[in-house]
Amino acid sequence: MPEISLPAGGEELWLPRLLAEAGLVKGTGEARRMIKQQAVSVNGEKVADVDTTIPAAGEVLFKVGKRRFCRVLFR
Repeated sequence: MPEISLPAGGEELWLPRLLAEAGLVKGTGEARRMIKQQAVSVNGEKVADVDTTIPAAGEVLFKVGKRRFCRVLFR
């Protein structure tokens, strides 16, 4: 499974932008569409809200569709 390391910070990151930066989708538009179709999971839980934010701390596992996975480590 691919792993990406991003700098940790006090702010929260917008999920569609984070998925695009991780390379799981081509852009934020595709990420928004996938979220609306309930094809995105964060740490095993489905995400239904396009405006979801993720805290930039620890380790987060993303799944988009059936076959695209990525682990993001905030350091």
